[in-house]
Amino acid sequence: EITTVFDAAKLICSILGHYPDSFYFDKTKPEGVQARAASVKNQNSWLSWQPKVSFRQGLERTIQWYLENRSLTDAQGAIKYRLFDR
Repeated sequence: EITTVFDAAKLICSILGHYPDSFYFDKTKPEGVQARAASVKNQNSWLSWQPKVSFRQGLERTIQWYLENRSLTDAQGAIKYRLFDR
């Protein structure tokens, strides 16, 4: 599925029930890739593999796993570093 980074961020917020008033885009930084569209053609032909879940389902499952296995408080405290300061 083709998705923009912004749409992925909005989807994650929606899954978590977090609805920010706005998103900040730092226009002083170089622009990167606007969207990702990985092809599964080779995985299908080489490994007989193809995705079984949608992008949204994958995010929902990943978030659910994280919430069950990691501390949300720790994640909230580290999110600025993980998203921006590396």
